[in-house]
Amino acid sequence: MKRMERRSALIAGLLLAGIAALPTVSVAAEPTRWTMRGRALVSDYENRFTTAYFDNRTELDVDQGRGLEVAVELRANQHVGVELSAGRMSFDAALRNIRTVPGPSTNPREFHDVVIFSDEGDFVMQPISLSVLFHVLRDRPVDFYLGPQAAWVRYDVGVYAPEREAELAYGAKLGAELRLGGSPWSAGLELRRLQTIHESLDRDLYGNIGINIAALSLAYHLGPPVRR
Repeated sequence: MKRMERRSALIAGLLLAGIAALPTVSVAAEPTRWTMRGRALVSDYENRFTTAYFDNRTELDVDQGRGLEVAVELRANQHVGVELSAGRMSFDAALRNIRTVPGPSTNPREFHDVVIFSDEGDFVMQPISLSVLFHVLRDRPVDFYLGPQAAWVRYDVGVYAPEREAELAYGAKLGAELRLGGSPWSAGLELRRLQTIHESLDRDLYGNIGINIAALSLAYHLGPPVRR
């Protein structure tokens, strides 16, 4: 629990530091610029969640995520922006309820597993994230950025399994965007890591989720360019 509290405090500190940096340059000197982004998300995450009780075992396999996200960034100076995003990622899910039963042989004693119930569907993560983005380059055709993020993740479990409660998550992202000619549009690639903070319960099927996500983005910039 203390480790979880330290992580939460670190996330909050990084985000507050970035937000506090926004007004360091006056609005008159640095006109506000907004960026609207749409992203296609993909993840190669795969995991098996397991819980057991006596001779019964439940397994939930989750893998191959894909989804969409929309985001808006407020960038008030050359190097710092705050981005709010909402996304939805759907993973393939397969549930099995397994019972261990005695086999026909008694010498030696044998046991084998019998699947007594199975189900397939989607395991959906719906994060709402706040990120502080540090833009390394000044106003160039290529914009490179990185920064921490904190998220509130809701779930939609589409198989016959216990619902998963919403929880906090933290992580980081880095990306690059290429301006498309002289237009306000740009295309980009982003990589990120998202780690949930899960509080396990007795006979809890679920555990922490740590996923790597790649995103292709299309962005539209509003307002004058940030000064060099």
